[in-house]
Amino acid sequence: MQSNYVYDVDNNLLVDFIGKLENFEQDVNQIKKRLGIDFPLLHLNTTNHNSNNSMLSLSAKDLITELWAIDFNNFDYSVN
Repeated sequence: MQSNYVYDVDNNLLVDFIGKLENFEQDVNQIKKRLGIDFPLLHLNTTNHNSNNSMLSLSAKDLITELWAIDFNNFDYSVN
């Protein structure tokens, strides 16, 4: 679980910012501003495809939702 990296055993958040891949450019800009640094954001190894979500069966989606329920909750992701 990704939550193990940013929450302690009592479920206390250990960091003051969690970025998301879906908002990568905006989140990196926020971090740069907070730290007072600037650097170019390079776009390397990009692909042009849809989410893998459409390639998963309903049973696979259900299993993923069950196994990573804590992450879905802690990082505010929809299970739909």
